[in-house]
Amino acid sequence: MAGVRDAATNEIRPYVDGVLAATALPGRADVSTGPFAVGRAEWGGGSIDVWKGSVDGAHAFDEAFSSEEVAAPRAAGKP
Repeated sequence: MAGVRDAATNEIRPYVDGVLAATALPGRADVSTGPFAVGRAEWGGGSIDVWKGSVDGAHAFDEAFSSEEVAAPRAAGKP
């Protein structure tokens, strides 16, 4: 699973197994002042919608990947 938020095209692109699953318009892109977090949202200064499972192998990048870049690790046989 990969997700790309592309400011240049103003869209969000989720990928499953390296294949584009959909496109959507993003919500507001508020600038964060706190640490990066996976598996929860924040509202009113507190954590909400906390994921009850585990998250493994999460990576964040400061650029929007193309479809080819998202698919490349999978095509090379890497999970």
